[in-house]
Amino acid sequence: MKQTFTIGASTIPGGVIMPQLMPELLKRKPDLALKLDITNSRETFERVKSGDLEIGIIGTRYDSNTVNYLTIQTGDELVLIVPKDHPLAEKAIATVEDLRQQNFVCREPGSGTRAAYEQALAQAGLPFDEMNIVAEIGNTDGVIQAVEAGLGVSIVSKVAVQESTRCGNLEIVNLAFPISRDFYLITHKTRPLSPQAADIRSLIQELAG
Repeated sequence: MKQTFTIGASTIPGGVIMPQLMPELLKRKPDLALKLDITNSRETFERVKSGDLEIGIIGTRYDSNTVNYLTIQTGDELVLIVPKDHPLAEKAIATVEDLRQQNFVCREPGSGTRAAYEQALAQAGLPFDEMNIVAEIGNTDGVIQAVEAGLGVSIVSKVAVQESTRCGNLEIVNLAFPISRDFYLITHKTRPLSPQAADIRSLIQELAG
C-alpha cells in the first residue's frame, strides 16, 4: 500500500510547478502517493510553522525565526492582463497612472502574488488603498476568468495566463515597473523532518532547479 504524503502549496506552485514535477518525483518514489493541498502563501506558511505540514511551497517570504526558506525557482514574472477589447490592450507599456484609473480585480490577503504587486505598486507611487478594487477573488483562475468577462484588469503570474492569451481572450501588457518574485520550499527550522519528507525535499530541489 502506498504511503500518502501531503505537500502544501500556494496557487502557482500548486497549479503549475508541482504538477510538472510530480511524474518524475513519483517515478523516483514509487511507494508514494502525493496529496497536494493548495491554499495561498500565508496559509501554507502558517501550517508549516505550526507543524501541520512538513513541506510547503510558496511565492513570498515572511519574517520568521522558525521557518527555513529554500529557493527552488527564481524570476516568476507578474504581468498586467486586460480583456482583448480593453483600451490598454493597445498600449506597449502601462504606467502607474494607467492603473490608477482602472477597475482592478485582486487576489485575497495572504496571496503571494498580491503581496508582490502590492509592494511594487506602492514603490511605484500607487498605494493599494488608492486603487479601484471591484472584486477580491481567492484563486488565480477566478481572477483570470473575471478579467476575461470584462470585470476589470489584474496582475497575475505570466505562467498562469499563457493558455488564455493563446486562446485570444486576454492581452498581456508590459508594466513600466517590472515585477518578479521567487518560489520557496519551506520547512520548520527546529522540528526535524521525517525521512520521507527529507527525501521529498531533496527531490523537489533537484527537479525544480
